[in-house]
Amino acid sequence: FMMPWWFTVMLIPVYLMAFIVGLSYWRVMIPMRYLTSLARSDANQHYVEVKEHNVSVRAYGECEKLCDEQQYDLDRCAMAGFCAQTSVKMWIDNTLLNLFTGFTTCFGLVAILIPGSIQSGTAGLCLANCFAITSGLAGYINQICSAQFEFISLHRVWELTPPNIPQEKEHELPGDEELLGFNVTLWRSEMSKLTYHRDNEGRIAVLAADGRRLLEQTDDGAGLVAVPGVGFEVISSKRPELAKKCRTGFRRRLVGVDSAFRNAEDLAKVLC
Repeated sequence: FMMPWWFTVMLIPVYLMAFIVGLSYWRVMIPMRYLTSLARSDANQHYVEVKEHNVSVRAYGECEKLCDEQQYDLDRCAMAGFCAQTSVKMWIDNTLLNLFTGFTTCFGLVAILIPGSIQSGTAGLCLANCFAITSGLAGYINQICSAQFEFISLHRVWELTPPNIPQEKEHELPGDEELLGFNVTLWRSEMSKLTYHRDNEGRIAVLAADGRRLLEQTDDGAGLVAVPGVGFEVISSKRPELAKKCRTGFRRRLVGVDSAFRNAEDLAKVLC
């Protein structure tokens, strides 16, 4: 190795201090970036509102109000940007610069005051590398900022991926059944004798031969609909193959039979 062992020992506290300073900067900049983005978003929102709705703003007399709010948001945006991009960055720049400058100075004094501790060529090469690192600190900090954006984005993506949060899915219940759509053809000649009458409420109802209500008038009086349960029993008795396919009532309305159309009483007369 070109460098003596005591050079590595001298670097341990320097790298430790640099790591602590970088970690502090990392923790401070995460909330500062959120505050900066929030302030910038509020300022842009007021700008778009005034730009796109200039006539409405003038008509309702809200110019002074929006101007005050926009000035307040611009002040917040400027303060957040100054703290995040200027103040904190200058702090870490100066801290690391003083740290590496002090190390370079101490190393140079050791090489000059103790000639036998290190060779002149090795000392010159080491000092050149130290000066190169010190002059490139600003670029390293910019790389840290770029990496922080990527880490924040990846962390948000990880939070929004399963199994970290419950994902949307079908809410299945024990009584759920698959619905099957099909057409039913049932001739009038296959039905028994039908009669119709009006109940106490004045609604038309179609009755089977045994007196059961098969069809009843819809609310708007424009058609007939099967009575829940009973209508299915009658049709399934005529079509046994449907008994295993359908477990729900029929919801289709009967609105036309021959010449009768959209009138419950006329439909009942034709059926009966």
